[in-house]
Amino acid sequence: MKKSIVTSILLIITVLLQAQTVVIEETVEKLTQKIAKPNKLAFGIIWDLTFYGGADQKGIAGTLANSVGLNVLINAKYKFNKHVMAIGYFGLNSENYSFKKTGENDSFPNINSNKLEKYSLGAISGGLGMRFTTTKKAFLEIGAIAKLNFTRDLYLEKNDANGNLNEITIKDLNYINKFNYDAYARIGYKAISVVAYYRLNDMFSVSNIAPVVYEMPRLRLGISLGI
Repeated sequence: MKKSIVTSILLIITVLLQAQTVVIEETVEKLTQKIAKPNKLAFGIIWDLTFYGGADQKGIAGTLANSVGLNVLINAKYKFNKHVMAIGYFGLNSENYSFKKTGENDSFPNINSNKLEKYSLGAISGGLGMRFTTTKKAFLEIGAIAKLNFTRDLYLEKNDANGNLNEITIKDLNYINKFNYDAYARIGYKAISVVAYYRLNDMFSVSNIAPVVYEMPRLRLGISLGI
């Protein structure tokens, strides 16, 4: 009889201890979840495909044909909370500005009437932005990017007297600024967005082509894919 009573007491104590252990484990797990912080830093990449979107400038009209730009931007994103993050960019940019002369310009960049005239710029870039995200994963991003042009070329196509097509490339143009600065805005949903870039400074260096003062359209519009 005594042995049965002792055995029963031991079983009850064992069950109580197991129950306490489960409660303690659940409590520790809940506390761990509350203490754990989300990963605030993330990395990704964005591809921008851009086209002319702005009005013509004095003396030169932009043309959509052969005026495609491509940006490949590596980004680092730091989340302040689920709705706000800062973004830093570093990447490569290729911009092609196809154009035609207007009535105000019969001499720049040359006096010839060419079949195609196009400026080609290659640059490395860096920038900063702020992104504001809704609970539905839609976002608005605004920021600025600085570009260092390592190629500044003029590409020409023209027909000679016999009707043959001649292609000419003039490299390292000193009248194109080495640095360009863009403000941008990006509106998107998840990985896809539309983007607008607006060049804040002149593309041409007036000091090197004075007194001729012409400019390329400043606004470019495009679509973006990010991962």
